[in-house]
Amino acid sequence: MLSSLVFTGCSTHKQPEKTVTKPIKKKMEPKTMYIKKESPPFKQGEAVTVLSIEGDFAMTDKGEIELSNLEEERSTFTLSVSSVKDATIKILNIKPKYSDGMWLKTGKYHIEVSKQGYKQHRQWIVLHRDKKITIQLKKILLPVNGVLTWKKGEESYSVSGQIFQMQSADRAEKMTWEAAQEYCSGLNVSLYGFRADNFSLPKDTELLQLSHATRPYEHPNALYWTSTTDSAHKSYAKYVNINSGENSWYKKHGKTYVLCRHEVDADLDLPLSKLAKSLMDNNVTQLSPAALNIQEDTSKNKRALNALEMALFLKYGNPVIQNVSYFTDDQVLSYEVISQNLDSKGKPFFYKKIRVHIEDEEVDAESIKAQFLDPNFIPIVDFDVVDGKLIFLGM
Repeated sequence: MLSSLVFTGCSTHKQPEKTVTKPIKKKMEPKTMYIKKESPPFKQGEAVTVLSIEGDFAMTDKGEIELSNLEEERSTFTLSVSSVKDATIKILNIKPKYSDGMWLKTGKYHIEVSKQGYKQHRQWIVLHRDKKITIQLKKILLPVNGVLTWKKGEESYSVSGQIFQMQSADRAEKMTWEAAQEYCSGLNVSLYGFRADNFSLPKDTELLQLSHATRPYEHPNALYWTSTTDSAHKSYAKYVNINSGENSWYKKHGKTYVLCRHEVDADLDLPLSKLAKSLMDNNVTQLSPAALNIQEDTSKNKRALNALEMALFLKYGNPVIQNVSYFTDDQVLSYEVISQNLDSKGKPFFYKKIRVHIEDEEVDAESIKAQFLDPNFIPIVDFDVVDGKLIFLGM
């Protein structure tokens, strides 16, 4: 039996080649677009020029970037808030904490700025562009401060810590030098609730200080006795003309006017609150907030209030209004408030130039100006006392 052998062969089939599809390059006119998120070398919010689009990428004048990281109009902007040093800044209607220059979406934001010792500030802003804002906080009046009235002392002047008697024309009389000494030793004057009774004749240099610190028409009588004498001429004593500053010798048995001086033992370099404490008696140990209300009828500690007003009077002296002008075209009344006491550098302890817009047509600005310039006008000027310093409020 014959057998046959059958050979089967394997045929090899060639696999088809894979084709790689290249992204379609879209040609386009150059177009400005904006970067959504930081992606070096691209910065968030930066404007770039798109030259062409290849699939999911855009070719720009700065290089290649994912198309999804571009937007035609900016949707996020930077916010920077500045205020007093070490202030806390919050955005109340979002969860992320505030950071300077942070990125936020277009919209409304509720900003809060706070710092101990300052009044908290809140405000809404609308963010539709990069924004930098400055918020000034107002100081909170500390418990040892308050609102006071700066006014003339009762029957007295204050110059550099010394109190001078205020002598009006209707009760002044001429007297000899000896009688003047007796008159001063018996003088008793009320000062903000205090009784000042340790008076004496002032030296010529002290009266000259008063002459430089006050206006001439405040002294109806010009010539006043001083305690300055000359051992070689015992029958003579010096007088001072306060209005002119002239001073010379005069026989003691002659008669002229007298202004007495009371010196307060207080350090005027102290802040007002500490100066006030040094003036109070031992029964008052602190200045309470209630005592610092200018409304005396509601004050629970009038002694403390009197001491603070006395400290104000001693340190700053009587207020003067000067350089009063009214500008008709602008309807502006301009004037200066200045303290008559000078600091160690020879400058007034307080100076402020005030400009008031007279918007009410019924207000006669010229009559106000005339009142300011009236020699008999006594200004009552309101201040806040903050950290021992005066802040002008109004008049």
